[in-house]
Amino acid sequence: MRSIVKLKCINSIIDGSSLVCLVKKLTSMEASSTAALETVIIDCCSGVTREDCDAIRRLVKKMKVYA
Repeated sequence: MRSIVKLKCINSIIDGSSLVCLVKKLTSMEASSTAALETVIIDCCSGVTREDCDAIRRLVKKMKVYA
């Protein structure tokens, strides 16, 4: 199975807490593989709070948020 290295959300409504859970699962599942989730990009999305972004930022190497 291929590893997810970049997660990109564009022009959507997102449940921020569910996104945090997904990122946690992806980073923990891929911890033993060679490539792990490194980047999360949120572009023109609603439903994600600053606390959600901070939680995701602690889990990945790069986090980009565009309004």
